Amino acid sequence: MALKKIIISTTALSSGQKFLLWFLSLGKIGLCPVAPGTAGSLATVLVLAAFFYGGRNYLAGWSGQPLFWIICGGIIILSFYGGLKAINKLHTVLGQEDFSWIVFDEAVGIFLTTFITLAIVLGRGGAWHSISWVKFWILIFGSFRIFDILKVFPGSWFDKNWVNGAGIMLDDLVAALYAGILSGVTLLFWP
Repeated sequence: MALKKIIISTTALSSGQKFLLWFLSLGKIGLCPVAPGTAGSLATVLVLAAFFYGGRNYLAGWSGQPLFWIICGGIIILSFYGGLKAINKLHTVLGQEDFSWIVFDEAVGIFLTTFITLAIVLGRGGAWHSISWVKFWILIFGSFRIFDILKVFPGSWFDKNWVNGAGIMLDDLVAALYAGILSGVTLLFWP
């Protein structure tokens, strides 16, 4: 916790570097003293749930269009690449090994889990309005956190062997792949 306070209160950083700290910690959510990854995941689920609820009628019609999936995939790719570059830039500046305050990777992982789950449910003939959204978000959050904490292979390999942005981001993408498949298949058989 002392390390987190030192990082954020460092005055030697430029305003751009301070913005990267704020961005990668999701507005300082990553500074949560207990389970910052869980806090970042929960915050992302709440934001996505509010977005999906607010735009549910619009998204229901639009999700059948290829452009919807292209845009979602593009957001994930750009988020991954942006997070990777930002983490590597801060790693060079700070030179530290403990990046537990970075929870942007959890946000990308939750978004990918959501994307995969929707693709499975809607791709197998499920209707947007027939999805139990409370169950949907609980599955997204719970399965992602379980796979992120367990670091199932190859996520564990990325986490141990790559100490840069790629290692930080890739272990969460692996967790998201497993979590998305589990959530999607669960919702197919337990709507």
